[in-house]
Amino acid sequence: MLETLSSYIDAARQGTALNPILKANGQLLAEIHDFLADLGEHHPMHSMELRASMLTRQKLLCWLAELLQTMCEALQVLPDTPSCNTLRTSICEGVDAVLLSLLHSFETGDKDFWMYTKELASCRSELMRKLRKEFWEKESSLDTAPQIQVITITNAVEQVFFLMSKLVQEINTFPTLSTQVLLTKHVHLPTQGNSPRPAS
Repeated sequence: MLETLSSYIDAARQGTALNPILKANGQLLAEIHDFLADLGEHHPMHSMELRASMLTRQKLLCWLAELLQTMCEALQVLPDTPSCNTLRTSICEGVDAVLLSLLHSFETGDKDFWMYTKELASCRSELMRKLRKEFWEKESSLDTAPQIQVITITNAVEQVFFLMSKLVQEINTFPTLSTQVLLTKHVHLPTQGNSPRPAS
């Protein structure tokens, strides 16, 4: 899942179409939804806390996908100016670094890297306010549309980091739950009869 979200950033960085990625991510989210529904149906007593945590992570990932879509669509239509290109690169690299750090932490379980990831996923509100101020000082002559796009982008980044910090907090609250269920691997749980669908 996080690899798919990182593809949003690649599209914004390279100026390629987002629609195929959005479609693929929509299918993946639908599979996750079906998996969790099947889990509840076939394993109604299978650790309610685990299932509740998985549902919370699903919601966070859905909201994260929506915000990244908004952010990347706005990044793609920024004018081709030095300041806009610098902004685009800074946002893409900064957000992508945290997404990939989260993915690495989830996959490896490395405690030291996990601590580093938690620091990366900290609040970016002050940084975004500073970035907006500096951008407007350099590009005060831009039309209204690009200025609105910059507000859209920086607001989305603030919310993206808020959601990533919530995801980190959720993992900390229930560290024994395998994050691979929602983020990286196929998962099959034994059932009486039909098996639930894989999460990815």
